[in-house]
Amino acid sequence: MYKKHDSSGSTELATIAGDWTLYGSYKVPVISLVRVNRIIYRGFFFSHMGWLLVRKHPEVKRRGARLDLSDLYADEILMFQRKHYKLLALLCCFLIPTAVPVYFWRESALVAFLTAAVFRYCFCLHETWLINSAAHKFGFKPYEEQITPTDSFWLAVLAAGEGGHNYHHVFPQDYRTSEYSFVHNITKVVIDWMASAGLVYDRKVVSEEVSLFIQSFNIYYSLIVTALVGNVLTVDSAISK
Repeated sequence: MYKKHDSSGSTELATIAGDWTLYGSYKVPVISLVRVNRIIYRGFFFSHMGWLLVRKHPEVKRRGARLDLSDLYADEILMFQRKHYKLLALLCCFLIPTAVPVYFWRESALVAFLTAAVFRYCFCLHETWLINSAAHKFGFKPYEEQITPTDSFWLAVLAAGEGGHNYHHVFPQDYRTSEYSFVHNITKVVIDWMASAGLVYDRKVVSEEVSLFIQSFNIYYSLIVTALVGNVLTVDSAISK
């Protein structure tokens, strides 16, 4: 997973693959407790990008320091990207995207830089950040209604699969991040292709029976709560009359 991010992270100037893997390792069990499920209540801007402008929550730092990442730091590819991150980011995020249109179809260097490099970079950042903002505000919750993450088809397409955010937070161990496939989950398709080539192994998947059971339970729970609330309102209305 992190080797896939080696190139994409450098292209988007997002973060070092090891740090991204670290974030993913404790985002759901740790950050969900202290930030993610409440961050949307601090405003759309804060949940979208404002949280990047403040210091990490002390609890996130404390629990993150306890994680064993020795396998990541022992990986040569990961350490190469970490050591040369600034150079790779400059090369992959700005220089190559600018050079390709200039060389192949004689685009002006300025236009190529502003569109293929700067605009693409900004678009990729905001597309990624939408998972922290829009995916916690717009959508539906088929698996767990008591948390803010939602499932959104249009975000799933835009974010190459991660729009199934309600599923992802209920089943964080599932590599697919959602039950969607193909056009709604391009990342899953890429990972599966890499697995067939021997580059990915030990993919963890939640069984369909478990996901359907939890989804059904959530539906029945919502119906029961709705019915109870409706009955209470009816009784209250009758008493008031």
